[in-house]
Amino acid sequence: MRSITKLIVSGSTAFALMGAAIIPAVAQTGSATTSPRDLRDQLRTQVREAREAQKVDFEKRREELKKQIEERRDAVKENFQAVREATRVKVEEKREEFKTRVEAIKDERKKERALRVDDQLSKLNERWTGHFINVLDQLSNVLGKVQLRMEKAEANGADVLRVKTAIEAAKTAIGTARQAVEEQAKKSYSVTFTSEDALKQAMRNARQLLHRDLTALRDGAMRNARQAVQNAIQSLRDIPRVDEEPATSTPPVATSTQ
Repeated sequence: MRSITKLIVSGSTAFALMGAAIIPAVAQTGSATTSPRDLRDQLRTQVREAREAQKVDFEKRREELKKQIEERRDAVKENFQAVREATRVKVEEKREEFKTRVEAIKDERKKERALRVDDQLSKLNERWTGHFINVLDQLSNVLGKVQLRMEKAEANGADVLRVKTAIEAAKTAIGTARQAVEEQAKKSYSVTFTSEDALKQAMRNARQLLHRDLTALRDGAMRNARQAVQNAIQSLRDIPRVDEEPATSTPPVATSTQ
């Protein structure tokens, strides 16, 4: 009986000692394990930092694209201004020739009218070609914004192939329109006549020619550029949730099972 009691006591003592050793180990393991709340906080911080980094990258890209557009626009304006100045010189030379021919007209009212019409035609062409250049600048700015939104959608995993194709087509159309406007700006519409009786018809012909050229430019290359940009805008609208922030992947939370 004493041996049984001694065995029970010794067993209890061993169990107690084993428990004393396990408890600190468990306590130590628990203190080293991150709680679910801490993991969630860490992941939220990571997601927030990733989104902030993406926003910074997007803003940087937008500023770069804006700078590129402005540089191209300035270069185009400088070139157009050079074309305009060269045309003014040519128009002024023809105007002097026209004045010499007009001096032969005896009727002073006809003479003044002829000079006024000749001046109006050159100014009208200059004003409209300048207007067309401004419109093309605006279309380029709009297209730049479309490209930025397209890049944002692409970063979010959207299929933007159609938008890219439409953007390139719009760039080509705008470039073609710019060339057409520059060619129009080079033209002069001096009134040419052989006699005083033919002066009135000559002025009418010059007006009609200018109107026909400007109308063809407006309804041709300029309209094509507008439509191409509109196509790019529409192709972007066809992308669902195009303005959503790019998705940020997060590492999975490891969970232990007992």
